[in-house]
Amino acid sequence: MTDIVVAGSFVVGMTVRLPRMPYPGETLVADLFDLGVGGKGTNLAVAAARQGRQVAIIARVGDDDFAAMAYDLYRREGIDSRGVVRTPGEKTAVGLVYLQPNGENTIGLYRGANWQLTPADIEPHIAPHHDARVLATQLEIPDEAVAAAVRMARKQGMRVILNPAPARALPAAILREVDILTPNEGEARVLAGLRADDDATDIVEIARALLAQGPRTVIVTRGAHGCLVVTSDGDPQAIPAHPVQPVDTVGAGDAFNGGLAAALAAGMKLPDAARWANITAALSTRAVGAVGGLPAHSEVADLWRRTAATGSQ
Repeated sequence: MTDIVVAGSFVVGMTVRLPRMPYPGETLVADLFDLGVGGKGTNLAVAAARQGRQVAIIARVGDDDFAAMAYDLYRREGIDSRGVVRTPGEKTAVGLVYLQPNGENTIGLYRGANWQLTPADIEPHIAPHHDARVLATQLEIPDEAVAAAVRMARKQGMRVILNPAPARALPAAILREVDILTPNEGEARVLAGLRADDDATDIVEIARALLAQGPRTVIVTRGAHGCLVVTSDGDPQAIPAHPVQPVDTVGAGDAFNGGLAAALAAGMKLPDAARWANITAALSTRAVGAVGGLPAHSEVADLWRRTAATGSQ
């Protein structure tokens, strides 16, 4: 039985660690290179699968050698990949990551086969999962595919999580089908019609403006400051992050969403699910690459118990 369906993306990540970001025209020598697998949909799916949930993914890959990396990853992680389609004449998506010693990063993304995902791919691969409790999706795929996924998931009684990243304006028809919208602060501003770096408007006010567009809940992820849970029928809840010394923050937001989906599929109430997701995100920053640091259920549960015992949650 499937717990979670992910409509998302697969990306091969190539990471170099540099002493700082290069200036235009400058070449810097890296002290680390990593070739790994990821993509927002895939990272989310793996994060949820490592929490012990049964996960199915719907995605597209190219007809190149990188496609085999996707199928191998899903097999190793126990993820149902029957909804992953090869795309003739297209390349698998690639992300080029510049990583700094403090864990911050800059990414250039080639969308490749991800941008060929269509409603015709989505519908036959959601329909069989009648018992799934959660649909999680993101914006490395076209609006039409996102719309088909959230619409079908709602009809089948799933709870819909949308991580609006990379951020772009979204049709109202999509937002009305979303149960939980999970932008970071910059993405929330973009969805509200502001610049990503415009911090003049209070983030709670922005979250409430997003609620007015249709989602039942908005959770704004705030990195080292944790997350903010905003609903229409209660006071905003600020949930603190778990302090870590990050090695690589690539994929931390995806880990949050995977942890959130896993916790909700397991029956947790929303505030506790957000705390569980915070722990998942924090632990995910321990290793280079989006997938390498994603924690097992036992690791998250252990930190959950310890933080609860010390009253730090």
